[in-house]
Formats: sequence, C-alpha cells, structure tokens
Amino acid sequence: MPTSITIEAPNQLVGTDGNVFVSSVNGGSLIRFEDSRPAEINHSFENSFTFGSPVKVRFGANSAIGVSNITNADQFQFVASSGSSDFEWIVLSSSYANIQVNGNSFTV
Repeated sequence: MPTSITIEAPNQLVGTDGNVFVSSVNGGSLIRFEDSRPAEINHSFENSFTFGSPVKVRFGANSAIGVSNITNADQFQFVASSGSSDFEWIVLSSSYANIQVNGNSFTV
C-alpha cells in the first residue's frame, strides 16, 4: 500500500567522505542508499525517515538499478522512534544478511 515518505538528507556523524544519497524508488516500495564511492572505515551517517502510515520496509543492496557501493563491510542500523507499546520488528527474509533485532532497533 503506498504511503507518503519524508526522507531527510544524510548527516555525516564521523568522517568526511560525504556524497551519500538516500531516495525512495519503485513508487515508495524501496528505500535506496547510494554512496558515490565505497565508505571509509569507521565513518558513519544518520538519516531520518517519516512514513505517513505503517508500512513494510524493504531494504536491499544490489546493482539491479545502478551501483550503490554498499559492500558486506557496511552496516545499517534501523531504530523506530515511535510506535505503540507492543511495537516489534518482524523479519520476513534475511537472504545474504546477518540481522540482529534488539527492542526497537535492528542491525543489518
């Protein structure tokens, strides 16, 4: 089901490599992370997303729609900043990924 998505610009927390882009593609069904070159070790970015309604989040990394420069050395952490008291992450598939769920966050 389509929903409105607000994506804030990436904010670099550690390092200076920059040139990270985040966009919504495929009618909002996929959030795409792209770095203009592979990220530097120990550098980190922060991004905020706001969804207009509850949605299933699909996250993937491949070159089907262009080079993303995401490698198996990269790590992503998702943290739900709001939700009901019974909120939980439900992982439907974890092909080729190590996923750790802890309370309102999960790490890929």
